[in-house]
Amino acid sequence: MNWLSHVILYPLSLLTRFFAFWRKRQFDVGTWKSVEFELPTVAILSIKDENTRPVLVYLSELFRSAGLGEFVMVEQKTAKELGLVGLPVEGAEYVTQSAMSPTSDALVYKGSPVLPMSESVSLYPGRDVFVLTKHKLMSEVRHQRVILVTSVNRLFWEEEMWPIGSRFESTRMLSSVDFVLYTYTGERPDEVYWREQAQCWCHASVEVVLIQMSSGEHSLVQSVYYCGDQSENIEDHDTFERLFINSLF
Repeated sequence: MNWLSHVILYPLSLLTRFFAFWRKRQFDVGTWKSVEFELPTVAILSIKDENTRPVLVYLSELFRSAGLGEFVMVEQKTAKELGLVGLPVEGAEYVTQSAMSPTSDALVYKGSPVLPMSESVSLYPGRDVFVLTKHKLMSEVRHQRVILVTSVNRLFWEEEMWPIGSRFESTRMLSSVDFVLYTYTGERPDEVYWREQAQCWCHASVEVVLIQMSSGEHSLVQSVYYCGDQSENIEDHDTFERLFINSLF
């Protein structure tokens, strides 16, 4: 983006920042209402990034490997950004279904997620958890855990507010993040540095995970590095899975 476009769009980015604060305020004082579902809800906070979709597939498979059924809920605009095409679901009024991978699907909705999530429970009884993608953490649905997905090459907290960049949420809201999932390709980054960055922008007890992605047009999760005692990240999918699942149930 050239400097002239940046100058023209800067006032709009300030409005986006103001509305992020104002939106949070409306929910905090109760002017806008939110609901909490009986099933736990995991919020996935991210900006527009090619690694978001494979990370959603990975989390979906993580739940299923733990014996849990998941609803991956994606708003229509975000679904388009991720390349997801919703197809009609028999008996559904508020959701369509889209394949994220040969083994994982997502439910696509438009507008508020409340009715689509309620309908999903009726359509697919027996599932255990909602995975809800969000560009704004404060919404009509309350969540139990927040996962921030960010690339080491395009950090969430360094992204400009929309429309200069693609961030809609204030960095102040990062204090509610429980897990930071850094995605990268190639050589593993410096664990200590990236952990300190996450602690600086979120909080001291945030859990940090490094996710190695395959290179190429259709990236996939290759390796997951996690360390509970924060001494050194090791390739440990099982420990991360256990910690993450235990934090929900």
